[in-house]
Amino acid sequence: MGTGGLVVFRSVTRGKKEIYLKARFHADGDYSSLGFRLHRFLSGVEFTNGLSGLESLEAILMNPDLQAFFPEDKVEEVREHRRQKMKAFKTVCNGFDCLVAQFVAQFKYGPGGLYILPLSSPLVCEFVYVIDYDADAPQPLSVITWQGSAEDEAKTCSLAEFRSLCRGPEDEGEQPPLKMKRMVRSPVTASEGVAFKRQDASGPRA
Repeated sequence: MGTGGLVVFRSVTRGKKEIYLKARFHADGDYSSLGFRLHRFLSGVEFTNGLSGLESLEAILMNPDLQAFFPEDKVEEVREHRRQKMKAFKTVCNGFDCLVAQFVAQFKYGPGGLYILPLSSPLVCEFVYVIDYDADAPQPLSVITWQGSAEDEAKTCSLAEFRSLCRGPEDEGEQPPLKMKRMVRSPVTASEGVAFKRQDASGPRA
């Protein structure tokens, strides 16, 4: 039986709280595993108000159904731009709703593992992480965390304080394994249009 982890993303606007996502991890939900990865993801977030340059092209040119309509050198430029961000654990987010979507994209590798829960489900799990976003705060992201059903014992942390709870492989001098998705083009004919098959590849990001 795995150690579960519950991650909640919530916006806070003038005291009003609104939940955007509840996601349950079936295993490795403790501070040294999920907590460590969550901190690394959140600490690399860069919020923007609108997108420009290569950032404005990434969602389009990394879509395998659209790549054939653009010059190969431009697709490769955007692909390399993404590689460099992944190496640095940097995530550019066009607002909080974009951040929530990118969390799912980066933490869901295939069937199982991560499950989206109804927003009405209780905040109870072996480890609970509530990420609050307050656009008016000097540091817009903070984490509230507790174990089990002990919400009354919750710790409210800045990202730096949250890091002190989460010891991961890097603290032991070990580089954690990374995963990325590789796109593989499938054979097509002119009448079939453009089609792609997606394969997952494990290992260090190039």
